[in-house]
Amino acid sequence: MTISFFDLMAISKKRSEKRKPKIENRVKTFNINENMIIVDYGCGPGMYINCFSKAVGDRGKVFAVDINENAKKYIEDIINKNNLRNVSFHLSEGYNSKIENEIADIVFALDIFHGIEDTNLFLDELYRICKKDGVLIIDDGHQKRIKTKNALEIFNNWEIIEEIKDHIKLKKK
Repeated sequence: MTISFFDLMAISKKRSEKRKPKIENRVKTFNINENMIIVDYGCGPGMYINCFSKAVGDRGKVFAVDINENAKKYIEDIINKNNLRNVSFHLSEGYNSKIENEIADIVFALDIFHGIEDTNLFLDELYRICKKDGVLIIDDGHQKRIKTKNALEIFNNWEIIEEIKDHIKLKKK
C-alpha cells in the first residue's frame, strides 16, 4: 500500500487532536465574527474547519478549498460527523477556487504559501475572492517571513495591516 503525502497530512491531523486547544486559541486571534463568509484556501484534511464553522455561526459560511481531490473526503467526513451545515468543499482547478468574486470577509492561506509555485496567480485569486474591505491571513509555513513579504511586495495589491509571529494579515490596496 502506497501512502501519499496527503494521507500523511491526514494522519498528522488525527494526531492533532492533542493540538486542538492550540488551534482553537489560534483561531481566536483571527477575529472571526458570526455571519462572516470565510475561505480556507488550501484546507487540506481540515484541521481548522470545525473551529471556523463554529466561529461564523449558523448564518455564516465556510468555503473549504483545496487542489487535492483527497481533501474532499476528509472535509465531507468532518461535515457529516459534526453536522456542519455552513461548510462546503470546493476542488480548485489550478489556483481557480471557482468561488464567486468578492465574497469572502476573510481568506485564509495557512501553511501553504511556501509550496505555491506561481505566487502572482495565487495572490490574484485570493484578491478576486476577497471582499473590498475583507482581509487575507497568510502564515509563512515552511519558509522565512522575508520570503513571504518579498512575494507580497512583488504582487503589490495587498497592504500588511498586522504582522505577528504566527501570521501576516493583509487588506486590499
